[in-house]
Amino acid sequence: MGILDVIRSPAGGMREVASRGAKPGLAVIALWVVASLLASGLGLLLGGFASAEQVLDNLPPGALPPDVDERSLEGAVAVFQAVGIGLRALLPFIYWPVLTLVMYLVTRFFGGEGGLSGMFGAMGAACLPFVISGLVQLPIMGAQAALASGGEPGAAAAALGAVGSLLNLLFLIWHVALVVVGAAAARGISYGRSGGSCAIGCAAVVGIPILLLIVFSIVLAVFGSAGG
Repeated sequence: MGILDVIRSPAGGMREVASRGAKPGLAVIALWVVASLLASGLGLLLGGFASAEQVLDNLPPGALPPDVDERSLEGAVAVFQAVGIGLRALLPFIYWPVLTLVMYLVTRFFGGEGGLSGMFGAMGAACLPFVISGLVQLPIMGAQAALASGGEPGAAAAALGAVGSLLNLLFLIWHVALVVVGAAAARGISYGRSGGSCAIGCAAVVGIPILLLIVFSIVLAVFGSAGG
């Protein structure tokens, strides 16, 4: 069985992936990076990123400093575009270990016994929907660009955007389901315990940064008032 068997038989496919260690997961993450770069490249070709002229058109008069000319703005826009593409390519390599470590730690409290290497493989394989989502979005982006180049995009382009958003949501739900199945297979626990681990892990991933931001804001406010 291979990575694609995760689509046909998620439970069996995940057990096979987990038994092979982290390499199958790394392969999926690499494919996710390729799909992200393809989408970014297509976006550049089709004008999906704001140009310097568009930025200037959206700025109020006098918003730019006198020493900033259009050429400098073009350079800044190009830098931001490059940084955005780079971050998009790095995102899978950030998300994968964070997801794996959080799920590995949380499943320990639910009796998980499998190794970390198998967990890396399973969580990487659970990102397969993001690869497919990125590839599916390519023709949608092309169709939207074709409609935009023909004049007023109208309802057709809006409908394509809605379809793309709906597909992204469905792929995200699929990813969560594969995380639950993969954690259960890699750690030898039930789907119920794996689902509970996923809920706690998601709450931790989302809640901890928000809590830290709140604490940081309070500290700044306290020191700011003390300094005043």
